[in-house]
Formats: sequence, structure tokens, C-alpha cells
Amino acid sequence: MPPSLQETIPLPAALHNYFGFQEFRPLQQEAIEAALSGQDVLVVMPTGAGKSLCFQLPAALSDGLTLVVSPLVALMRDQVEALRALPEFSKIGVAAISSLQDSAEQSMVLDDLAAGQIRLLYVSPERFRSGAFRNILSQVSVARFVVDEAHCISEWGHDFRPDYLQLNSIVESLGKPPLIAVTATATERVRESIVRNLGMRNPQTFIGGFNRPNLHYSVHRCKSDPHKLEMLAKALPKLCGKGGSGLIYAATRKQCEEVAEVAARALAPHGIRAAAYHAGLGADDRLELQRRWQSGEIAVLAATNAFGMGIDKPDVRFVVHYAHPESLESYYQEAGRAGRDGRPSRCVILYHFADRRLREWFIDNDSMTADDIQTALKLICRTSDGDTSLIYPEQWKAKLNWTSVKIRLAIGELERAGMVERISETADQWIVRILQRQFSLADMDKIQFDLDRLRQERLRRLDEMVNYCKTTGCRRRATLRYFGDELPASDAKSTFCCDNCSRPESEEPPAIHKPLSKIAMPKSIDAGDIYSVLEGLDALWPTVGKARLIKVLRGSKAKDVERFHDSPMLGIFENISVASVEAFILELIDSGLMHQGDEDEYFVCSITEKGRAAWENRTPLKVLLPSRRHQTPKNTSSKPDHDNEDFSEAEKVLFDKLKQWRTNQARQESVPAYIVLSNQAIEDLTYHKPKTEAELIQARGIGEMKVQKYGAALLDLIKEEPRA
Repeated sequence: MPPSLQETIPLPAALHNYFGFQEFRPLQQEAIEAALSGQDVLVVMPTGAGKSLCFQLPAALSDGLTLVVSPLVALMRDQVEALRALPEFSKIGVAAISSLQDSAEQSMVLDDLAAGQIRLLYVSPERFRSGAFRNILSQVSVARFVVDEAHCISEWGHDFRPDYLQLNSIVESLGKPPLIAVTATATERVRESIVRNLGMRNPQTFIGGFNRPNLHYSVHRCKSDPHKLEMLAKALPKLCGKGGSGLIYAATRKQCEEVAEVAARALAPHGIRAAAYHAGLGADDRLELQRRWQSGEIAVLAATNAFGMGIDKPDVRFVVHYAHPESLESYYQEAGRAGRDGRPSRCVILYHFADRRLREWFIDNDSMTADDIQTALKLICRTSDGDTSLIYPEQWKAKLNWTSVKIRLAIGELERAGMVERISETADQWIVRILQRQFSLADMDKIQFDLDRLRQERLRRLDEMVNYCKTTGCRRRATLRYFGDELPASDAKSTFCCDNCSRPESEEPPAIHKPLSKIAMPKSIDAGDIYSVLEGLDALWPTVGKARLIKVLRGSKAKDVERFHDSPMLGIFENISVASVEAFILELIDSGLMHQGDEDEYFVCSITEKGRAAWENRTPLKVLLPSRRHQTPKNTSSKPDHDNEDFSEAEKVLFDKLKQWRTNQARQESVPAYIVLSNQAIEDLTYHKPKTEAELIQARGIGEMKVQKYGAALLDLIKEEPRA
């Protein structure tokens, strides 16, 4: 096909001829015209806006090879299959080379490439490690070089991949063909980094609006994981009642399986199927699940972020995040898989403050030090044969206890520092050439600086994500501002926006608690008078969290209560159970008489304006004081709260056994220890030594889900210890 074809066929006609579309979406035609004129082009368009067409149509209208670099193997396969299904497009030669192909299929593609029979070729960045591929590429006329998911080349991007940093030198080796960089999520800072790292020359930049008016955004604050599961189970039948399909994103594989189980139970009475999808499943199982979800056989998938990249399913009616992702970029991309057909769809986050700690744990688990990089270099040198070394990622995982992400980052940092050069890479092994065997002090300082900067950037993005979850303003506006966009005037008064904007005018926004002025503590407190108790709680200083407040009211001898030893509030509920005192405090909170802060307020409990007015004016109240009917009988092992030092010898043994069990369980599940059991839960189990599941669920931090998962193991552990 002659290069001048675009001059003889108008672009709208070419669009209809190759794709069957009647008209371009916003900015597509302008981006294609710039690409066909030989300019470098940066395209930033939201998910589903048609970014791929900005390089696919130029490939059909030009001689030479359009080379597309993508990190998403599944996306390569799907796009190639979709293009080959188009009658006119199938004639131009479309192919991909990926790890999903066997060597015979890869050889066939390389032969077609060498023969000039391929005009559009998809490859992963690792493919350039192959000498055979680069040799053939040097003999082919490359019309343009396309970088898909271009944010991966930015150290400020949410999905930075060191492999992308080599692309600039690859472009240089190919004679600097025109560049097209496309991404769905890029702030101004990331866009500047893409242009710089790729060496783009005065690129024409096309930024599509990030607004998705058919998506409704909401965040629901949850008290605990069991509360999340309860809300999810109630909401799913209604969400699925809209038809189509749904996605539920979870942070861990274990979480994913739990969520899928709850979803399956909630939807089974409605004849709707749900399943779990994560990287722990076999490749064939994942492909089958993906096929069944795409076909509608399975309506709801609970998945980790291993699912969804490159998936284009138009009828996703909702995307629920069981735990928020690490960044707004990730959230926008994952939530953006909803409503690609333009119909109203829901994007929901179930938020709990502990989700941030889990994300911080992931960041710390992936984070590296200069010493780690030095360890990696020593291991490479130790296993080298001359100047080359074989790296087996699975062996590194076992030997160093590193994740796949950490191994890839280590090799990437060594490449950036000029210490090694990757020659080739397969799923099972990498071959690197050693360029230097020792670091200088300057090298170490530079590497540590880069690693610290990367970690701080991830934490900054996490802050932005948490701010989104906690904002009381418009969530759509908050997201658009983050990407440097503004809400179009035509959508400013939309009734389908977010939970904060959808709140009825008669409904007050969440109250912002203002600390009250301090008051003097009464000389004595009448534990049988609700107003006297409220006055004492109002005067208690300093304010403390719920757990310590319970200790104060029950007269604990724990060290963290010593400062209250002169307070008349100490021990006013001395002979009343923890559960009863906690229920009383929660009732005060639910009634608006007391406020419990969030993580930013250190969870402290304090009397509200309503609570102060109640005791000052002796306003009639329905709140009941904690009942002594729930007092634990004296012949049981129940104790007031104490620090670990107050345990008996037998209790110390049990406490240590429970902590060791928690550590082992957390390692098996690859989660932080507090996700399995909190310290408070272990203390309660040690104090009360429950014998049954009914008693077990009374411990702080243990709900029905934890009883189902761990109940039998915990009861067996406790049974082994003699009761005090």
C-alpha cells in the first residue's frame, strides 16, 4: 500500500473502511493526522476512549512496520485477534511475539517479519533482549515506534517498570523513527517524565478529558473486615440487578477468596455466579475464568490487580474495591473498567483505615536498600561464567525471600547504574552480562537516593488515595483535579456523580467534631447516674482511645492507665465485663453523645456538644449504663485488662504461643500479622481463654469470619494450656 494512501482516502472514510466506525471519537483524528505527518505524539486518554486506534489506523495507512511495545501479554493477544477479525485490517499483517507462544510460533512470526509481511507488530519490552529479534529488526523499515502504557517509563508513574528505560536506546538504534506514546493515566509530572525518558522531539500532545459522566463514585466507611463483608453481601444482589457483570478488587489472594465466597453465597439465591481470580491459580484456570466472565457465564469476579489489564468488556455495571489501591492512578484505571458501553455504572470503595497499613506493608515489602542491590550484584557475580550469569528468579525468591517485583527492581537498578546488561529473558531465567563487579561509594549513594525517592513517591500517591476516600467534597472533581482536568460545565449539575453530591439536601454531611473546652473533673462520680458518668467522661484528660478508656472505667492496673490513678473515673465499672463496658461506649458513640476519631485523630474518644448539653441540661436519654448482669462469674478466669507483665506464668506461655501461631499464619497468607489477629485480640484470648466459638467471638477484633477461619486452631491452642 503506497504511503500516500492517506492523501487519496479521507480519514473518516479510512476509519469506516478498516473499523466500520462512522466517526472519530474526540481527539482521535487530530492524533492520527499528527502521527501520519511524522511527528512524535503523546496521547493521554481515559480507559475506553480509543487510544489504540491512534496507532492502529496509521499502521494500516503507511508502509513500513509499526512496532508496538506493551507490558500486557493478554492485551497483545486480544488486540491481534480483534484486528485479524476485521476483513480489511486482516490483509495488512498483524502479529505479536510473546511468552504465550511456543518457539515454533515465534519463529514463524520472525520469518514473516523478515519477509516484510507484517505491518503491525506487538512485543513486550523484554523482547529486545533477544539478539535474533534485534538483528531482524535492523533489516526492517520501522515507520513508527509505539509505547503503550507509557506511564511505565516514568519513575513518577504508579506502575514504573525499569525495563521501559531501555526503550530510548532501542529507538536510537532503529534510526529514531517517529514515536507515539499512549497512556490512560498520567499527571503533568508523569507526562513530562515520559517525554524526557523516551527522548521525544517536540511531541504533539493530545489529552482527552478524564471525566466519565456515566460512572458514579462512592466510598463507604466500614468498621472492620466483617462489616465490609456484611455490606458487600447486602449490596451485591442490588448491584447485579442492573444486569451485566461486575468486578470486586481485593488486596491479597486470601482476601480475594474470602470475598468470592461471600459473593457466591449472596448471589446463589438469584442464580448468579461469582468466582475468584488471582495469580495463585494456574494459567489455564485463569484463562478459563476470564473466558467464562467475558461470556457472561460468571457474572462477578473477585480479583486481585492481576486481572483486568487490557480487558475490554463493555457491560461491567460495577467495580467494587474491597480495599483501596495504592494510588489514584491505579484506582482510576481499575474503576474505569466499568461502563465502557456508556451506560450508568457504579464505582465503590469499602474503606477502613487499616487498608492504608496494608498498602504501607506492601510498599515496605517491595522497597529496597543499596545493600539489597549490592547483594544482588554479589549473587550474580558468584554464579557467573566469565562475564555472563544466569539468573533463576524462583531460586532468588527462595534464597533472598524477595518478591518478583523486588527481583525485577534490583536488576533494573543494576542496569541503570551500568553494572549489568540483560542479554535475554524468559519466564524461567534471565541472562545478564556483567559490566562492573564492584560499586563505588558514589554509586551506592546514588542508588540509595533513587530508592528512597521511589518509596517516598509511592507513599505520596498513597496519601492522595486516602484523601480521596476521606473527602467530603465531590469525588469526581477531586479525581479530575488530580489529573489536571476540570469538570465540564455541562456535567456540573449532574445528579449522577458521587455519594457526596447525591446526599439529599435534608441530610447533613458527616459532622466534623470540634474539641470542646476543658472542664474541671468532679470530686466524685456516681456510677449509677448516667449524667454524672457523662460529666466525668467530658472532664477526663487526656482523652484516650476506646480500649484504654475501657481499662480506665474498669480499674485496670495496666501501665498505660497509671496516669489516671487519682481520677474519680478509675474503676467506676470495676466489676463489669469488658463486653458490657464496650457496648455502653459504642452506644454513646452511636447516639452522638461521644465521638471516636479516625486514624488522624488517633481514635480518641471524647464527649460531643450534644453529650455536654445532655449532662448539663439533664436531657432525657435512652442510653443504659453498663449492666452488672453481664458481669463474668468469679469462678471464671476473666480478668480486668492488664499489660503483658501482669499475666501469670501460665498466661505468659499461652500469650507467646498465640503470638507465634499468628506469626506463622501471617507468613502462610503473606499478610501482616495484625491482619490475622490484633494484639488486643491475643490479650483477650489470653485473659478469657474461651472454650467455645460463642465465647471466642466475644474477644475484641474477632468476628464471624475470623472464627470460621481460625476458630478451631485457636480453641485447640487454648485447650492445651492449663486454666489459671
